[in-house]
Amino acid sequence: MASAPKPPLEDPTSIPEIFASECANVAFVQGNLIVTLANVRLDETDAPEKSKLRRFVVGRFALSNQAARQFLAQFQRVMAQVENSKPSQPS
Repeated sequence: MASAPKPPLEDPTSIPEIFASECANVAFVQGNLIVTLANVRLDETDAPEKSKLRRFVVGRFALSNQAARQFLAQFQRVMAQVENSKPSQPS
């Protein structure tokens, strides 16, 4: 039996984009893959010499088992393209 075609993907511009400088945590919870993203920010105080870097959670997403497999396949494909596009290093 042939699988039904996927419905069209809608991509509204109102959805916020997330920038993360690190993947803070990945866990498998109740059958879902939970990914927590973080960003390093400067915690500024009145005294600049006391300012310090802190890590803040900027987003979290949960993927079903099927969505996690799809994400992994697409991520591996993109990373292979990234690796192939790197300029060769002089020896």
